[in-house]
Amino acid sequence: MGKWKAVRPTEGAPIELYDLSKDIAETTNVAAANPAVMKKIESIAKEAHQTPRMQKDAHYRDWSKHL
Repeated sequence: MGKWKAVRPTEGAPIELYDLSKDIAETTNVAAANPAVMKKIESIAKEAHQTPRMQKDAHYRDWSKHL
């Protein structure tokens, strides 16, 4: 989305927004100062999201139980 970069650091965390034209190092989250941009990004994310499906015979281990 042009100069904007949106990041969700972890599942369920709020989306962070960075203006790459002014902050290439992504040090300042400007989500609160840009509600219109956030609304558009949240809409795009919601529309694009797909629930992951489990793979047949996948060797999956839930490491979150060990953290």
